Amino acid sequence: MPVRWVVYVCLPLGTLVACVGVYGDSQQWWEHRNFLTNLVSSVTGLLFGAPTALIVLSNLGDAQTQAREERKFRAVVGPEVLQLEALLVGRFDMGLTELKHQAISIRRALDEDRNADFQRYNTLMGYDGGGQVSTIGPDINLRHRKWKEEMVAQWEVIDGGLRTRAVAIGVEWLPSLWSIRVREHVRRMLTGASRVSGVRAELEGLEWLCVVTLRLKELHVV
Repeated sequence: MPVRWVVYVCLPLGTLVACVGVYGDSQQWWEHRNFLTNLVSSVTGLLFGAPTALIVLSNLGDAQTQAREERKFRAVVGPEVLQLEALLVGRFDMGLTELKHQAISIRRALDEDRNADFQRYNTLMGYDGGGQVSTIGPDINLRHRKWKEEMVAQWEVIDGGLRTRAVAIGVEWLPSLWSIRVREHVRRMLTGASRVSGVRAELEGLEWLCVVTLRLKELHVV
């Protein structure tokens, strides 16, 4: 605001003084008045130069502040995105791109034939034919649900808390529609996958999680 007022005041005054100076030259006001000539010239230069310098310095300061905020933001968001990636990669023992392609392929096959690729889905998710985790052990279902809850919680940390900060400092983030879709699918993953609709929801959830994690890594992980 102060810079704006300096510009609003100094530029019109500078123009006025310059016009007076030019008119004075035509009327020979400045002959034998070297000091006054230098004074008027200096004032004219000051009135034009001061707001220009202030604008440049202000923009430079804003750019530096923005760069610092972005560095601080990436220092926070980077580990959270890597944690989300670790949950996915550790759970499925494959890369994000491969997992995304697997989820898309199985989902499309199930869209064409409900029974076509349940075996591939069960293998991917670690389920048996009844929609339960196939590894034998009394606590396996509890661990599997805990993994899903951790996934939901981690996504809420990223999209709930960090999205607001990203918008506030003006850094690029995920499209709002992506966030809505991921939130919807991730929460539906908690309901299990004993039916075709549930299976599809889990596969779509995995697909979207891979997509957003890859995009956030591209944007904010050095």
